Amino acid sequence: MAERRYKAWGETRYTWGTTPTSFRYTGQRQEESLGLYQMGARFYDPALSRWLSADTLVPEAGNPQGLNRYSYVEGNPLRFKDATGHWKQDIHFFKTRAWAYDLALQVVKYKGLYAPAYHANNLSLEIAWADISVDVEAGVNVAQHGFDRKAGQVPDPALGGATPEQYFHYPSKADAEARLMAAIEAKDPTAFGQALHSYQDYYAHTLTGFTATEGDIGSLFSNCPECFEKESYSVLFDRARGLGHDGISWPDEFDATDQRAIDMMNGSQWYIPLFLLNYYDIDLEEYLADTAMGPESE
Repeated sequence: MAERRYKAWGETRYTWGTTPTSFRYTGQRQEESLGLYQMGARFYDPALSRWLSADTLVPEAGNPQGLNRYSYVEGNPLRFKDATGHWKQDIHFFKTRAWAYDLALQVVKYKGLYAPAYHANNLSLEIAWADISVDVEAGVNVAQHGFDRKAGQVPDPALGGATPEQYFHYPSKADAEARLMAAIEAKDPTAFGQALHSYQDYYAHTLTGFTATEGDIGSLFSNCPECFEKESYSVLFDRARGLGHDGISWPDEFDATDQRAIDMMNGSQWYIPLFLLNYYDIDLEEYLADTAMGPESE
């Protein structure tokens, strides 16, 4: 048994026992003799809270934080992490917020509400914050366990007996879609954002054969029978027997050309307008008919 806790920027805050692995802060490998983390493309210094070399990319060039190529996760390590050493691509907030804003602006204008940008901004932020908050909360007592989602996880009857980690991050596609439809019916932006997180995580986690707890091979059969059509049993079992996706960067890297990323984006952009239309009591068929005849489509 061993325990290790961290300060916000990755410095060790507390350690007990011998940790049987070199994977530490945000699941990255530490070179203890140097006090640095090897995060794929670059070394990161937790004492300086900076990369030791400049990013070879300038992500989100319109974002002033993106211009600082030594900055780690835009100066906000409590909410974001960098899995590759190149750049953070936060599907659960930035992409979700952009999709929701663009679609909400169209729907709000169709509804004829005053100050459409104001309404679209507020609603898209509410959805996006609910989406990203799942990565922080997941039922964890932050004061007791810090931001380790797996610490203190217990089965919750309200979640069908699953732990929050299993429920929110490792669903089957059918379960994720059922939660989305329930949130759409309830017109609840927070529930919709949380359900959207589960739907997006299906593609990042479940579909790649990872499970929430070590040895939870059974969830592969119940949550992802389609996984066995994509990978061999031995590969999937090796992943399930390990540490899930934590500590292994590639399942969480966002590659817009990857088919699972494309499917995730298309699905997200299908459910978001369904939620928005129902939220504003707009009939889908009427909306499609009206917008198809609008001047912008001619």
